[in-house]
Amino acid sequence: MKRMLILVLSLSILLTCSIISSDKVSACSCMSLTATEKIQINDTIFSGTVIDRDYQGGFIFNVDKIWKGELPDGYVNGGRDPGMCGTSFDVGSSYLVYADYRNDQYVTNMCSDNMLLSKATDDIQILDDLLSLNWLEKYWLVILLGVVLLLTSLITWTILRTISKKRTS
Repeated sequence: MKRMLILVLSLSILLTCSIISSDKVSACSCMSLTATEKIQINDTIFSGTVIDRDYQGGFIFNVDKIWKGELPDGYVNGGRDPGMCGTSFDVGSSYLVYADYRNDQYVTNMCSDNMLLSKATDDIQILDDLLSLNWLEKYWLVILLGVVLLLTSLITWTILRTISKKRTS
């Protein structure tokens, strides 16, 4: 009987401690990701203004800039219920949106780390630095190869011309 009382009392204390010390719990648990990780795991990243929404949880954006992927029709599904891990956007507001392509549509949710464009300065700077390379950075290898071919041609032409002059002399 004494053992049973000690067991019940111990379990009661453990249960009380776990309830008191528990943090706020959500059905959706989101990991905190760096900007580089968000770039790697998402299929499309864009900024745009919400121009319309539907009752299926979708939003139509007027896209301003795409850093990664594509968004041909401007439609992103944010989930029917924002309380069930979905997300919501306000019509008329501009956002930086991270989305995946699943089941023939672009989707995003509360864990995608979408944000108002006015608060996305740091992410936009990182996106510009990592993904928006200028033409010289994109084509430096082609330019280098062209220069090497030009120099090789010039050297070959000079050698052949010298050999030709020696034969005629």
